[in-house]
Amino acid sequence: MIDGSNRVEKAHTLVLIVLITAFLIGYSAALKPIYDFDVDWHLAAGRWMVENGRFITQDPFSYTFRGREWVSITWLHELITWLLYSAGGDGLLVLVISIIPGLTILTLSLSTLLFLDKGMKVFEMDRFSVYSGILLACLIAAMYAQYRWAARPEIWSYMLGCMMVLLLGSYLLKPGNFIYLAIGVQLIWVNTHGIFILGPVLCVLVLGLLVLGLQFRRRVSVEELKEQLQAVKKMTIVNFGVVLICFANPRGLKGVLWPFHLFDVLKSKTFSLMIPEAIPPFGDSRWNHDSYVLFWIVLVYALVLLVHMLYSFGYKREPILGTLGLLSLFALALFCLTGYTAFSARRNIPLVLLWPFPFILFSLFRVIRPKTVMIMISLLLVTVLCLEGPALLDTKIKLMTSFRNMDLMPERTAGFVEDHAIFGPTFTTVSDANYFLRRLYGRFEPYIDSRFAELYDEEHFRRYMNILASPQLIEREVDRLRIDNVIVGHHLPLASALLRYLTNRPDRWLLVHVDEMAAVFVKRGASRYAAWSEQTASELAARIQTQTSPDVLTGDSLERLTGLGRGLALTNYYPQSYAVFEHAAQRDPENYEAIAGFCNISWMNCTRVEDNESFGDCATKSLTICEQAMALSPESLQAVIATGIVNRALNNLTESERLFRKATEIDSHSYEAFMHLANTLVTKGQTLNSIEALFEAAETYWQAARLRPFDYEPFCARAEIMLALELPHDAEMSFREALARTSPGPIHDDIRQRLSELGAVPP
Repeated sequence: MIDGSNRVEKAHTLVLIVLITAFLIGYSAALKPIYDFDVDWHLAAGRWMVENGRFITQDPFSYTFRGREWVSITWLHELITWLLYSAGGDGLLVLVISIIPGLTILTLSLSTLLFLDKGMKVFEMDRFSVYSGILLACLIAAMYAQYRWAARPEIWSYMLGCMMVLLLGSYLLKPGNFIYLAIGVQLIWVNTHGIFILGPVLCVLVLGLLVLGLQFRRRVSVEELKEQLQAVKKMTIVNFGVVLICFANPRGLKGVLWPFHLFDVLKSKTFSLMIPEAIPPFGDSRWNHDSYVLFWIVLVYALVLLVHMLYSFGYKREPILGTLGLLSLFALALFCLTGYTAFSARRNIPLVLLWPFPFILFSLFRVIRPKTVMIMISLLLVTVLCLEGPALLDTKIKLMTSFRNMDLMPERTAGFVEDHAIFGPTFTTVSDANYFLRRLYGRFEPYIDSRFAELYDEEHFRRYMNILASPQLIEREVDRLRIDNVIVGHHLPLASALLRYLTNRPDRWLLVHVDEMAAVFVKRGASRYAAWSEQTASELAARIQTQTSPDVLTGDSLERLTGLGRGLALTNYYPQSYAVFEHAAQRDPENYEAIAGFCNISWMNCTRVEDNESFGDCATKSLTICEQAMALSPESLQAVIATGIVNRALNNLTESERLFRKATEIDSHSYEAFMHLANTLVTKGQTLNSIEALFEAAETYWQAARLRPFDYEPFCARAEIMLALELPHDAEMSFREALARTSPGPIHDDIRQRLSELGAVPP
């Protein structure tokens, strides 16, 4: 009897060790510096609620949508994160918020242990192999999901969804009053993240499985039938409770329906083309490499194992285990569907692994010997370590120096804006606006920020994207909204055109600051900047000279160096940019960002060379550097495009075409890749007198236009091809499309002139 109690106590101790270890795995994986700009606008919202003592119902931040209705269904997350941040800064926020991922992994391991308990009794499983396999699988799950574990609302869905799975799966095994806890879980969920609507869906699934079980079970006694009916009754009550508790949010019915609104917004053509998180994974070439290989591995694992389990054991033969199998199959299908149609596909993809995790392990241990399962999981872990290990290690190293990755934050820009009181209505790129909302709280008024679906409508978002694609459009917005300041984050590829436009309009815009993250412009003629003239430009040149001195460059991180070099290049400080990238490349010849930046700036310098002989030597040197960048990262879009550009300049058209085709395969949503491919095909068609190449170029321009439907350039380029092919009607149609995408100005007038030359009447 004593031996039996000792065995039970030892078993309980082992289970406790497994659960504590699982928590520590999730907690440690989530510990990393804050790198996400979205965290900042959530903090600003939380601060506003604390200072005003009420829920946010209208936008208090932007000057474009101030006073508009804002349905914030993540208010509880924002309140909690601000209280943590105000009490202990980034450090306390990171240390406490990481508890949520820890509880997520703990819940997954607990679910697996409970689901396997019946199987262990039946098959006398090797507990050591089972526990080891569970912990190894927890490590895989934690590493796979860690790239989305930040102080963002979706981490609540990861944890609360896992808790819901634990309660529902346990109820299927052994019904009890604990199922009423699902209502409490739903109450927290409905006030923290938009995927709360999946809670009622899961509850309905379980109720359906219980009712289905009554129809297919073998003959049972009257008492057993009463127990089954009682279980259905309790689950019915829980379903009603979970649905009703969804209305316990500050916005009532509107809050309940808001996720459907978000889903509808993100389905729109504009958002789906321009927001990576709204792009479904199964049709996106970017999902075919990097860490997302693991997604496909896990998905195939799960489907094969679940189907095999259902086939092997059958629903009638073992009804409880069969019901769990059906629930896991339905859950997996539901989460895959969520990932595909997604409110934000990329951020919710970890759900495909996390929520069905207990069912996948349950199926593995039911079908395969425990030791074999442990070996399989170990092999998968090796794959994960190869894919995710370096990135995870890098975040831990950075955490030792700071709780926020300042190399990715426009802190120097914010300091300059604050020191020089550049406040009021400001046109700012999205990510920088998020940061300024917290850093310059109450003084900064953005044109737009990351609250796309929550606040800003599609028309406003399209207007913002139009400005980035056709920078001359900013003049109309500046006059309409009386904007005096523009802050452009040059770390965003889409913002390059706007940055170049403002830099090349010194009569209209005065560049007053540039650093590794952004550039600041003020409008000439604005009364409050009347004294800012050539003296300001001289001060900027002096600051840049200081920033690019060897002593300063030696002290900066490589991330800051590459950012500064990029910003200087885009604001026409080419010699200084070259010096920065040359220094970065010499410091670390194996650093891809440094070599790729050196490749780009060396090519830009070549375009300024006047005589052909010097140009050829310069381009050849530039090509060598670009090929070095490609050797460091063969699948890098930036390196492939840059190498293709230099090859085209050297008249290596075949190699250039090959590289640009490769770029479109690496990223089928890259506007630049398709535009460069089309330009190369035009050159090839004109050089070789190839009609086929010209027709393909015209089709490629159409593809580019579909990727950036607000840009006029693909249509103008296509129109010129149509003229070369003596197809004036098609040329006219393309010119009209281009005209519709421009505003009054020189480009607009040029397109109207081209239409007039065709004998067409411009609209």
